[in-house]
Amino acid sequence: MAVATTLADSDNRSVNVNQNDTTLSIEVNGRPALDYLFGGVKFKPCVNRWYTPAGINILRDAPHDHLHHHALMFAVAVDGVNFWEEHSPKAGKEIGQKPSNVTTQASDDKTLAAFTQNLAWKDSADQLMLKERRSIELIVEKDLNASLLNWTSTLSPPPGKKSVKLGGSCYFGLGVRFVESMDKVGKMIAADGVKSRSVLGHAWVAPARWMAYTAPVEGKTVTVAIFDHPKNPRFPGGIFHMTKPFAYLSATIGLADKPYKIEAEKPLTLRYGAALWDGEVGPQKIEAVYRLWNKNK
Repeated sequence: MAVATTLADSDNRSVNVNQNDTTLSIEVNGRPALDYLFGGVKFKPCVNRWYTPAGINILRDAPHDHLHHHALMFAVAVDGVNFWEEHSPKAGKEIGQKPSNVTTQASDDKTLAAFTQNLAWKDSADQLMLKERRSIELIVEKDLNASLLNWTSTLSPPPGKKSVKLGGSCYFGLGVRFVESMDKVGKMIAADGVKSRSVLGHAWVAPARWMAYTAPVEGKTVTVAIFDHPKNPRFPGGIFHMTKPFAYLSATIGLADKPYKIEAEKPLTLRYGAALWDGEVGPQKIEAVYRLWNKNK
């Protein structure tokens, strides 16, 4: 059953949300803006399409080389159960309810769509390992010429368990896999020119509040940035990045260096953001959008 919500203002700025049994789709001013895939997924719900203001999608879901890369996704290990990779029979699954609390807003300055999803992280024996409340907001502001995405995950132990321990590799966190044309040829920029340390022999981690990537899509240039929030633990937790053999960004809290314990009485809230532009965008503009996001978030 499809559910649609539309809101428009006097200047014909509009936001439209359509939801069926598998996907929540957002349109802004008549153009596709974001698709969230929540139904018919075996392992991880994800943002499987995200478009620039001009309508160019930058995300790729389940590419042949890494089937467990689901476009824009969030995953870590919980008490030794791996929710990132999916090739092991013991891989964990993020089982989500249908998105709820869908809200929309359209004004002269911006359009906004938001929703939440409750997820149960379960191991291969169907045991509940972690509870998550996920909130996603998409904002398109008139003056910024950018698409902004807010991702907030509140994580807590299952009922009856005092604590859980998060762990995993240097790329476990909020990860982004791009369309194929963005592989190998793009340019990474770190906030304040922060230097990265080499990991895995072909990738890097930068202790930066944001990291941006500029690359071609459909014969045009796009820029995407991922934001770490000062309220996140271990800020800046480290942004994993690579361009070869494929391009990838992931915002992390450094779980490869030190696991993180969540107590039942103190859930962990992680706040991340991302921005997407048409064209090449320099560090000053990226920093300005980051500061606006940080101030409002």
